[in-house]
This record gives sequence, structure tokens and C-alpha cells, in this order.
Amino acid sequence: MNTTPHGADNDDLYNALYAYALKLTRYNSTQAKELLHETLSQITHNATAHNSIDSFMTYAGSVMRHANETTIHYADIHELHRLCYHGPGTSYSPREIIHGMSLLTPHQATVVTLILKGYSTTEIARATAHSIQWVKTNTIKAIQRLRNIHTH
Repeated sequence: MNTTPHGADNDDLYNALYAYALKLTRYNSTQAKELLHETLSQITHNATAHNSIDSFMTYAGSVMRHANETTIHYADIHELHRLCYHGPGTSYSPREIIHGMSLLTPHQATVVTLILKGYSTTEIARATAHSIQWVKTNTIKAIQRLRNIHTH
């Protein structure tokens, strides 16, 4: 089934959802496109879930918020893996990996370790007794810090 809307009304809906995805991803267009794609995929996969009492936009926004809250974007996981294990074009020894991880805050190191072990955002939040947003914030900060370590 094609999830790309067509027509003026559908274009308005698509644009509104994309604008909302941008807001949820703090205006990261790559992540917004991934979130929009995931939202449209979930809506298409579960087409009968829409309650006709609510507007479709309200329903779609709810699906998008849930998708955004329960996943860490694959690009972030790949970036963490690359920075922790390979750096920009280089392989690092276990000693260098430990050194890089030691430069992270304990919260960042915990989040990075659990992500790399395959835990979801929700599982990490539950295990650490913190919010999903706390997990995402520490993920972003860890990526930024690891990038700075590898560029110096």
C-alpha cells in the first residue's frame, strides 16, 4: 500500500505531519523524515485503529508522539556505534574505547552502553528510573561529546 498522500487535502495533512515531526525532533530534517515515515507506516499497518470521534490529525499526532517517545532513531545508534568502536575512519583499541567512555558523564556512559547492548529507549528509561526524554537527552549529549573527542 502506498503511504504517500496525493491531492490538495492530503498534501496539507502530509505537510502538517511533517511540520509536527520537525517540532518533535527539534528541527532535525533527517529524523523528522524518519519519524514521518514510521508514523505513516504504523497508521497504514493498523488502519482500523482510528476512532472516528477524533479527527484524523489528532490520531496521527498521537501515533507520531508515541513513535517518537518509544524509539531512538537508528541514525543515532549507528553514530554511537561508529564513534565508540570505529571513530571517523579509524578502529580503536579496547583501551581507547574505555578512555572515550570514561570522558562521558556516568549517565551518558550508562545510556550509551545500554543502547549498544540493544536496549530500547523505554527499557533504558524504566531501568534507570528516568524519563524517555532524559534518555534521549543523554544520548544526544554523548554523541556530541564523542564527536568532540574524536575531532580533537
